[in-house]
Amino acid sequence: MKPIVIYTVSFVVILGVMTFFVAKFQSENSRPDALKADSLASDSTMIDSTELKKQLVETTIQRQKQQIDSLQTLLVDVQRQKETLSETVEKTRAAVQEKLKREFEKRTKEMAKIYENMSPEEAAAIIGQLDNEIAVSVISKMKKRKAAKIMEALDPAKAVQLSEYMASVAR
Repeated sequence: MKPIVIYTVSFVVILGVMTFFVAKFQSENSRPDALKADSLASDSTMIDSTELKKQLVETTIQRQKQQIDSLQTLLVDVQRQKETLSETVEKTRAAVQEKLKREFEKRTKEMAKIYENMSPEEAAAIIGQLDNEIAVSVISKMKKRKAAKIMEALDPAKAVQLSEYMASVAR
């Protein structure tokens, strides 16, 4: 009976040892698969994350390009408006200058008529005090005989100044 007990005990011990090793071998083999699955899942997540980041960057770039295009269009519109305003300002400035020139001419004609009705000495006393541009404009709108008498009645230095001014404006 001893041999059967020995055989049975030996068998149970061997079976236990083998079960132990098989269980250990299966757990070690199952771990790499689990690790591989985790690694694949992690890689997949990383790839998905990278793709998402790439798509986000591309979307951001696209939006920024649209904003740049929009700003460039706005800039072109603003430049056109600036050009239009500049042209309007120039036209207005020219119109105002033309109006002022006509008004100046009208007033100096009226002044010339007034001074023509004065004695040459009285007119010369007033015209001698005027700015050269105004004095020349008034004198040039008078009848030549009356203008000559007024120039004769002016202080000789003022008459020379006005004559030089008339000559420089005529150039």
